[in-house]
Amino acid sequence: MFDSDIFKTGGFGGNWGGKTYTFTSSNTNTPFKSFFKDGMHSGFSSNFGNDDFFGSFFNGGKKAERKRKWKDKEGGVWGMRKESKKGKTITHNFFCTLEELYFGKTKKIKISRKVSSGSKQTQEVETLNIEIKPGLKDGTKLTYPKKGNRIKGIEAGDVVLIIKEKEHERFKRVKNDLIFNHKITLKEALTGCFVEITTLDQRKLKLQFGDKDNIISPGQQFSIPNEGMPIYNTQDKGSLYIEFNIEFPESITQEKKEKLKKIL
Repeated sequence: MFDSDIFKTGGFGGNWGGKTYTFTSSNTNTPFKSFFKDGMHSGFSSNFGNDDFFGSFFNGGKKAERKRKWKDKEGGVWGMRKESKKGKTITHNFFCTLEELYFGKTKKIKISRKVSSGSKQTQEVETLNIEIKPGLKDGTKLTYPKKGNRIKGIEAGDVVLIIKEKEHERFKRVKNDLIFNHKITLKEALTGCFVEITTLDQRKLKLQFGDKDNIISPGQQFSIPNEGMPIYNTQDKGSLYIEFNIEFPESITQEKKEKLKKIL
């Protein structure tokens, strides 16, 4: 197709159909416009989606060059970004009393983190205000973004505090309810009893059980609505359950046994 002297300094050329063409690297598309005119050239453009289709072969073309720069700048493939590296999440147990989880409270804690700016590494201390909202449960995770170690070139990790509920002397929590265990004698179980309970907000509940013809069975529970734990982000509360443990006498005389037989 091209003469043997096609290559010349600064470009290349040839003789085709009695016409001489000199191809330079400044605009690689120009000679093909001369060959194919606008109609053929537009066909190439529409099919290949690139005004400088042939330039992408000879010198990469301006669009290809922009894509390469985009690729290098963004660090991905054809403009897709890479996810930045993030430091490890630091987890701590955060102990709270049942009263703190009942009323809510703001507590201050100090956390330490590593700060690295290259070869130098230091320790940094920060005080966090921890808001304990009423009704939070054991195992709840409180996340503080980017409060972890700070290392050059890496996004700081998070600090996560896990709520740990301390054991209470009177109540056991089950979800939003409170369980109160109360010991009574066999006599109280059969004849009835009064129970006084001091609530978490220091109110006194005076309750009577086993009145009239009722008796209290071992392990029996009685519930009092709205005397349990606050339900998180609501105005409601769970229930208070009184569970009875009956203490049986270790021994009883034969005379008393006979009397019980007649009564029961």
